[in-house]
Amino acid sequence: MDNCNELLIAAVEKRTALYDKTEDNCSNRVFINKQWIEIGKEIGIDGNAAREKWTTLRDYFYKTNKQLKTIQSGAAADKRRKWYLYDAMKFLLPHITDRTTTSNLSDVSDNEDDDCSQMSETNLQSLQCLPSTSPEPGQSTERNTTDTQPNPSPSSRAASPATNLIARPTTNKRRAPYPQ
Repeated sequence: MDNCNELLIAAVEKRTALYDKTEDNCSNRVFINKQWIEIGKEIGIDGNAAREKWTTLRDYFYKTNKQLKTIQSGAAADKRRKWYLYDAMKFLLPHITDRTTTSNLSDVSDNEDDDCSQMSETNLQSLQCLPSTSPEPGQSTERNTTDTQPNPSPSSRAASPATNLIARPTTNKRRAPYPQ
């Protein structure tokens, strides 16, 4: 199996139209199909099977290459052995292009940071004006019931949408079939 993969990689490397998009015949489907039939005969398998095997090898090479680009350092680094066909497929490296991505997030500017710091200073100043919620030394920790609002009446509680949702019984009514 390993020898078959290496033969396939060598056969594809000879035919640049299969991987180089700047080639004249890279978009000529008839030419490309003939190339895959030749590769299949060369390594002893069907041309479509050779194409599928190449697609699998190429995709795994792209994935491995991407992982090697984003190697982490330190304790989070994952110690991996290099894929045994990586060196044989290095001829693809000049032809790999990363896809451009777009984002719906805007760049953070310095002005926004200044606005946030000003806003936090304003919030701190307004908090300093609020009365303290912790009791002074020597005061009891019990709530003063005269300062709190009275409990809502039962009629106002019944009008609350949340309690109406809870009080409703659920029914599983089936719809009548449409008349024909």
